[in-house]
Amino acid sequence: MITMRYIIIAILTCLPLGVLAQPMRTERLDFPPTAIGTVDEREVRIDNLPQSAAYAVIDSCNVPFRVTTPVNELVVKNGELRLKCEFLPTAPGTFRDEIILDRIPIIPPNNERIRIRLNGTGFRIERIDRIEFGDVMIGDSTRKMVLIRDNFIRDVRWSITKAPDTPFSTPDATAPYQLDRDTIGFRFAFAPTLVGRIVDTVGLIRTFIPTGEALDTIRVILDGTGVRMKDSDQVVFNDLTPGMTVTSDLVVQLPTSPRLREFRYTLRPMITSGVVTGTITDPLGASRTRSITTSFTARPRSSRSVSEQFVLTRLTLDGTKLDSTTITAIVNMRPQPIQLQASFTADTLVHRIGDTVRFQIIATSETPLDGPITFIELSTESAINGTVIVPLVNDQMSVITRDDRTFVRVTSREPVTISASGDVVLEWLGVVVLGDAAFSPLALEPVEATLADGKRITLESQSSVLRVSNVWTMPDGTARLINPRASQLEVTVAPNPILTSGTITVDSVPAGKGRLEIVDARGIVVADLTQDIRSGRTEFTIATSGSVDVSLQPGVYYARLSAQLSTSEILSSVVRAFVVR
Repeated sequence: MITMRYIIIAILTCLPLGVLAQPMRTERLDFPPTAIGTVDEREVRIDNLPQSAAYAVIDSCNVPFRVTTPVNELVVKNGELRLKCEFLPTAPGTFRDEIILDRIPIIPPNNERIRIRLNGTGFRIERIDRIEFGDVMIGDSTRKMVLIRDNFIRDVRWSITKAPDTPFSTPDATAPYQLDRDTIGFRFAFAPTLVGRIVDTVGLIRTFIPTGEALDTIRVILDGTGVRMKDSDQVVFNDLTPGMTVTSDLVVQLPTSPRLREFRYTLRPMITSGVVTGTITDPLGASRTRSITTSFTARPRSSRSVSEQFVLTRLTLDGTKLDSTTITAIVNMRPQPIQLQASFTADTLVHRIGDTVRFQIIATSETPLDGPITFIELSTESAINGTVIVPLVNDQMSVITRDDRTFVRVTSREPVTISASGDVVLEWLGVVVLGDAAFSPLALEPVEATLADGKRITLESQSSVLRVSNVWTMPDGTARLINPRASQLEVTVAPNPILTSGTITVDSVPAGKGRLEIVDARGIVVADLTQDIRSGRTEFTIATSGSVDVSLQPGVYYARLSAQLSTSEILSSVVRAFVVR
C-alpha cells in the first residue's frame, strides 16, 4: 500500500497545478445521421466569454471528425466564440469524440477551459434504381440515365461492377458521366434484337480511395421488352361483281413508336392471282412513324371469290430485314342469281328384277355455280309403284301410303354442299321385284331446302321412270308378270319379327337353280345362301348368336329370292322384309 501511494503522488506531481485547477465548461455539437462518404459541417457557438479573448485547440478530435475553423479565427467576438467542425464517416456506426480549448494566454488562477463533445452517426446508403425502358421495336434503341448527386468527399470513386449483358449496354463502364458540378450519372441503352421481356442487374459502387473500402452501392435493375410488328392483318372486299374496281386503305400500327432510329418499308405479293394489287402510300421514305398506310385495289375478272397475300416488311436504312406483317386480301364476290332444279340422275332408269338400285336426286342449274352452296336441311317425296320397288328403309327415309299410292319420303340429317350442277343432294336404296307392272313411276315432288344462312328455298322437280328390263312378254307383246310354266316362288320368314330365333323357308325353286341373298337396309349382302338352295335345302335358321345358318345383328333385313332358267333370263323374283330384335 505504501508503494502504491508513492506512485500516485509521483503521477500527480508531474501534472501542472494550473491544469488541475482550471474550471471546465462543456458544450455539445451533434451531427445528424450522415451517409458514409458524405461530409456534414456544423458550427458550435459559445457565448458569455471575455471580450477579445483568443482560444487554442490543445486536444483535437480524430477521424471521422475534423476542426475546420482556422486557428487564427478562434477569437471571441461580441462575447461569442464560433468553431466549425466536419463529420465525414467512412464506415457505418456511432462516433463520439471531444475537442479541448484553452484561452490564450493562460490567466491564472481561473483560466476558463472549454470542452466540446462531438456526436455523430454514419450509415450506409442502400439504393435500388429501376430503369423501365418499356416496349422497344426490335432493331431500335433507347437510352436512360441513373443520376447521382456528387456532394461526397473528394477521396471517393464511382464505378460499375460489370457491364450489362446484351441487349443492354453502357458507355460509362469505366467512369461515370459528369453532368454538371455536383451531379454525375451512368447512361444505359436498350437495343433489342429479339421479341420478349429482358431483365438484367448491374451494381454501381462508391469506393473510398485511401482504403479501397466500398462505402455504398446502388443496384440498378434494367428492364425492357422487345416487340415486333403484328404477325398478320387483312383487308376485305365484299359484294363485288366481275368488272368492278374497288380500292381500300389499310393502316398497320406498330406496337410502339420508334425511339431513336428510322425505318423504311416494302410491300410485295406472296400468293396472288393478279386480282388484288397493293402499294405503300405512307411513309414513302425513312421515317419514325408508327402508322404505315397501305392501299389495295381489287379488280375481279370472274365471279370466283379469292384470297391473296402480301408481305409488309420493316427494314433498317441499310436494308436489313427486321420483321414483317402478312396481309391477306379477301375478295368476296356477290353470287349471281341462280335457279336450281331437282331430278333423278336420268329420265329413265333401266334395271333387272332383283337389282338393288341407288336412287339419287341431283340439283341442276342451267348456269355455272358461282361457288359452293350448302343446304343444312333437305326433304322431298317420290311416288313409286310399291309392287315393283321395295324401298330399303333407313333413318333418313320412310315409306308412306296415301290415297292408295306409295311414297318414299327422304330427309337429309347432315348439311349437304354442292359445288357444280349435277351434284347429288339426296339418295335412297330400293330393290326391283316382280310386281304388277313392267315399270314404276318416280314422281318427284318439289325439294324443300334450307340454306346455310337460314333462307328457305324450293327446288323445282323433274320426275323420272324405272323400267324393268327382264320381264317376260306375251306373244302379243304385253308383259307377262308371272311365268305360267313354273310355280310362283315363295319365301316365308317366321316368326316376324324374330325375337330369339326364326326360320326362312323357300319353295318352288327349280332344281339346281335359284339365288337366295339376305340384304341389310343399306343394300349390302350379309349372307349368300345360293349354293344351299341349289343343293335342295329349303329351310334356314336365323338368330343373333349360336350355331345357326345365318347370324344377324338386330335390324331390318330383306330375303331376296330369284330363280333363273338361263344366265340371261329371270323366271321370278320375290323379296320379303323381316326384323331381327
